[in-house]
Amino acid sequence: LDSIIHPGTGWERPCGPLPCRWPEAFRNGRRPEGEANAVDAYFSMGTAAAVREYLWKAYGVRPEFLWEKFPNNAVLRHPGTGKWFGTLISLPRSRLKLSGSGAVEIINLKCGPQLTGALIDGRRYLPAYHMNKEHWVAVLLDGTVAAEEICRLADLSFALVAGTLS
Repeated sequence: LDSIIHPGTGWERPCGPLPCRWPEAFRNGRRPEGEANAVDAYFSMGTAAAVREYLWKAYGVRPEFLWEKFPNNAVLRHPGTGKWFGTLISLPRSRLKLSGSGAVEIINLKCGPQLTGALIDGRRYLPAYHMNKEHWVAVLLDGTVAAEEICRLADLSFALVAGTLS
């Protein structure tokens, strides 16, 4: 099984069901000389950093930056099932119909239709971005939702994709 290193991160990901599209220079642990550790720039402040740290300590999961076209967006993959239990996305506030300008960081988490409906308030919890809006919710990572609350939702999402909850 071949593997790749995400550009700038040093994080290895096996090439399995998803095609490996990174340039040859990034394969087998090599990075071009002078390539910065880009992952430190993404989801590394405040609430986002606390959630990333929790996921690493609780589950050994680090974000996987899969897309060359969107290098600052990542997935959170369950190590046992290979399924995504979350996505970390940075996008313009306008895409989420939020007021203000600039970008906002979100985490999409799986939580089921009943909880999704109960959570969505249009301010802190939003319909998931680019995911099934019935089973996923987007949570702002700008401090409006406490990191502890997001981590509890991440625990639920992790369990749902593991098949330990239905």
